[in-house]
Amino acid sequence: MKRLIKSNLVQVLFLALTVIGLYFVYQVYRRHELTQFVMWSPRAKIVSYEFMDDNKAVAIDWDNESELKEAEEAKKYDSRINVNNRKTATNGEHSIVRQSYKLKSATYKYWILEEDAVPYLKSNIPEQGEYWLLDVYDTKDGTIKQKTYDVFQMVREYNKDYIPIGVAESSKLLQSENEKDYLPIKMAVNSEPSAKTFIGIIDLTSGKILSETPSGKPGKEFYDVFQNTIKNRDDFEDIIDQNDRLSSQNFTFDSSNFSFKESVEKSQYLSLSSKYPKVFDILSKGLLSELYFLGKEDVRFKISFLKLVLPEGTNIFKDITIPAASQKMDRSIWFKAKRSFYNTINPMRNDNGTKTNISRTYKKCEASFEA
Repeated sequence: MKRLIKSNLVQVLFLALTVIGLYFVYQVYRRHELTQFVMWSPRAKIVSYEFMDDNKAVAIDWDNESELKEAEEAKKYDSRINVNNRKTATNGEHSIVRQSYKLKSATYKYWILEEDAVPYLKSNIPEQGEYWLLDVYDTKDGTIKQKTYDVFQMVREYNKDYIPIGVAESSKLLQSENEKDYLPIKMAVNSEPSAKTFIGIIDLTSGKILSETPSGKPGKEFYDVFQNTIKNRDDFEDIIDQNDRLSSQNFTFDSSNFSFKESVEKSQYLSLSSKYPKVFDILSKGLLSELYFLGKEDVRFKISFLKLVLPEGTNIFKDITIPAASQKMDRSIWFKAKRSFYNTINPMRNDNGTKTNISRTYKKCEASFEA
């Protein structure tokens, strides 16, 4: 009997040691598998979406939890790993582009200390497990149609020697021409460390890289326009945010998109939740839920939306300087929008208590401008 008990204990102990051993072997294997990749931008999928006001904007709820967990686990093993979980969706007049990648080499220097350096990408053919994708969502007709392009493949098809370096992620760089959207891509002309670079243009309809747009605009010109926009700060969001006007709010409003910084409740934004309940349900989740403004710049629509999320009585136009010349919009639109906004939040009253339209206050100012 004692021998039997002893034998059983040995078997149990052996089984336990085997399980523990296999667990540690698996952990070593998993660590090796995950830390092969030094740059991660987890791929997201659309959970739900809702268009607003004749497709002037669309709210989208994204989910990238599965790949994000893997990326964060990899970074725990090796702090040199770069995980990009910031907002990587770029929106234009007709489309939204989301970039994702999982790479064993770096496309740019993101480290500070040289001891943390990792190898640079030297090939346009992905190694096993690698990917670099552009998910392009066509928004033209009030529905979302998805196309997926392989960045490695599109670069090879453009020039077999070129190496991808980066696809533009700013909405200011996603430009439209003849109802098509175009996005710049930076490439090295060969795999040498000192190789020259070339900026191509991705036709988001076909997924092909072009040397220039049909009108003859090269990639460099896209960046020239971008630099001028940054310098002049003449976008609607830049003008509104003079003096950090919106920085204290629980949302971000930049580059033609809007999102809450964290999850919110209906009671906090009753105007938005009552007028656009489905949009609010999406945006209220915060984090990866965003609203993208589409089509041509529509100042009035953006202002009407801001009215729904700002505290009652907020005057976002106070002390704002309207640019003398803006490539983005006519200044007269600003005065009309400003007048409309002020009427809504702060109607004046006569001595007898009746309301007076504040638009008269701006008549003289607007007339002097338009003259």
